[in-house]
Amino acid sequence: MASRYLRLSGRAVSAAVLGVSAILASPPAMGSFSAAVIDQKPIPSSFALRRLSPRVLTLFGGPGSVKVHSVVVASRRGLVVVDANISPRLAEEMKAIAARELGRSDFRYVILTHADGDHAWGGAAFPGAEIIAQRGARERLKAVAADPAKALAEELAYSCERIAEWRRSLAALPAGASDAATYRTIIAREEALVRDYETGFSVVPPTIGFDDRLTLDLGDLTAELVFFGAAHSGDDILVYFPEEKLLLTGDLGFDFSLGSPREDAPQPDRVFDVPRWLRALDTVLSDPHGLEYVISAHRREIGSGKDLARRRAYLGASWDRVLEARAKGETLESVLERSGLDAFFPEAMAWPLTWSGMPTDEERRARHRSLLRLFWREAGRAARLD
Repeated sequence: MASRYLRLSGRAVSAAVLGVSAILASPPAMGSFSAAVIDQKPIPSSFALRRLSPRVLTLFGGPGSVKVHSVVVASRRGLVVVDANISPRLAEEMKAIAARELGRSDFRYVILTHADGDHAWGGAAFPGAEIIAQRGARERLKAVAADPAKALAEELAYSCERIAEWRRSLAALPAGASDAATYRTIIAREEALVRDYETGFSVVPPTIGFDDRLTLDLGDLTAELVFFGAAHSGDDILVYFPEEKLLLTGDLGFDFSLGSPREDAPQPDRVFDVPRWLRALDTVLSDPHGLEYVISAHRREIGSGKDLARRRAYLGASWDRVLEARAKGETLESVLERSGLDAFFPEAMAWPLTWSGMPTDEERRARHRSLLRLFWREAGRAARLD
């Protein structure tokens, strides 16, 4: 496909960068897997680097908008990137880090967990590589690539709003505040993104699309791509490397809302196939290799297979409760009243939430009620189709 470039003007923020270019974020916490990490260090770039094994690098963005967990896996048949970040400039930075750390630059595949720009728009940095996504993601990115003006303009406006907000917060800090350096770093990184949007760049659609499942034979490794079903987006997939015991979930956070689907989410026409969700999770959880690392794209911490199994148990129990109630002729109100989180699944009262750093108990209860409402709606929709 011919490259399409967009130049936008007149909406830039001030060019007065506050003089901080290095990222101050420390590497993400490893939780129960710190003993398994063979290298963990901050790097003077947009990313914090972790080496999970001799073949696996993770790169997590520091403070600000660009905080996607991208992963590079070295295989006999080439390097595999999962999620290309939001611009070719950032993807080029990722490539340089991977080449330095792994001693090679033969990028063979780029796998997209879904089509959102912060995961997919860096694809132009990988000429010659096959870009793979679920078929729905492929179609979404084809539409953006054909006419990128609207999408890039929306991101530009969003970045400008965030910069203005952060500048106000910075100005309100007392003199000598420890947070000032972090705000300056965030602003500098976002201003670099604004320059990306103003200069323009190609959005490259996937070259390979699949429907339900795709297996990549990488020689010494296997990559299993499983369509999860509509959840955070309409084209979310799980990416599993069995030999590395590694699962990437994209924006599927596996808290009470799995990222964004809730009964109040602004997508009333989207069908959430909950049985498919449960089958997709069972597919990876039942693999004999097991799971050690579960990486969510926007969470700093790395989870475990045990964590994922408990969240699958919670989702399954919630779905079963709704189905049972409908079969008995109960009302949604009775389900909400009799299935409060504290008694229904008490261990979940200690779980984090994907989009909330320090959630309160009431936030967790509210997410649980929202999930039950969503499941109630979807169970009713399925019953009508039957």
